[in-house]
Amino acid sequence: MNKGFSIQNKITVSATNLKKLRKNLKLSQAQLAMKAGISLRTYQYIETGKQMPTIKTALLICEALGEHDITKIFQLRMDKDVRTFLKLTNNF
Repeated sequence: MNKGFSIQNKITVSATNLKKLRKNLKLSQAQLAMKAGISLRTYQYIETGKQMPTIKTALLICEALGEHDITKIFQLRMDKDVRTFLKLTNNF
């Protein structure tokens, strides 16, 4: 295994319906950001699609929304390097 390979930098995460979910819980952007432990600006950029969250941030947002399945809120896209890495390590 190559110690320099980072899966984190090879997966993009984009939000789907984040605003709708937040509003259904009657939370402001500031309330959700605080609940997730991230900055308001970061949350605003993610909700508006100006920034892709890291997997860690996406999981924090999911937890703040009470959702344990990240795929119900975010779309994960792996590039070819990640798919190859996972196949070689039998993790996929």
